[in-house]
Amino acid sequence: MMAGAYAPAYWLWSARTQAKAELALYYFAFFLALVSAGWRHIGRSYRYLELDVMSPANNI
Repeated sequence: MMAGAYAPAYWLWSARTQAKAELALYYFAFFLALVSAGWRHIGRSYRYLELDVMSPANNI
C-alpha cells in the first residue's frame, strides 16, 4: 500500500530490494502510529506523576 511513491520503478527492483523497501516503510509507519496513538497516554501519565512499581524513584 505504501509503494505508491515508488510504484513506477518497483517492478524493476530485485525481490531483496523490494523487501528492504517494504520493511523500512513498515517500520516507519508502525513507529509513527505507535507514537501518535500513545502520545495522549504519555502526557496523561506524566501529568499524574505516575511511576512504575519497580522504579527506584518509587518510595514505598
